[in-house]
Parts: sequence; C-alpha cells; structure tokens
Amino acid sequence: MNDSAHLHENQAHKITPEGGERESPRRLQAPESPCVGICRVDAERICQGCYRDLSEIGRWSAATAREKHTILDRVEARKAVAPPGVFSLEKQSP
Repeated sequence: MNDSAHLHENQAHKITPEGGERESPRRLQAPESPCVGICRVDAERICQGCYRDLSEIGRWSAATAREKHTILDRVEARKAVAPPGVFSLEKQSP
C-alpha cells in the first residue's frame, strides 16, 4: 500500500499515523455546563438536576474540554439508568 492510500485509510478510521485515535472536533470544544438550576443532591451525592456528582460540579470550571466531555459521558450514563421523572431537561428561570 502506498503512503497516500495508507493516509486515506487512517483518516477513514480516525487513526493518527502513530496509531492513536484522533480527537473529534466536537470533543475539542468545551461544552456548556449541564446545570439546569435544580440543585438537589441525593444520598449518593449526585445532583438530581444535572446528574453530576459533587466532585464533578466542583471541578467543572477548571476542567479541560476533554474532562468536561468525560463528565458529560458519565452524566448520560447516570441518566440512562435513572428512574422515570427524576431528570428535568428544562432550565429553571432565575
């Protein structure tokens, strides 16, 4: 396989020439806070509004874009197993 074909194959699989995965453009940009203004912490120290744990809430402002996306991945996993009606998608008015 020539270098051009090899490069094209790597781009299709999002693999760098060194063998690591490339960061998607979406994950390089810092996401907005998932806070919805419902700040109630349950017995497991998880906010019932945004589904972050207390340490994730505390780290959010200093976290890198990658760290914030990792936190949001955990949030999505928590929401997926949450009882119906616990999570509110609407931000509360100030």
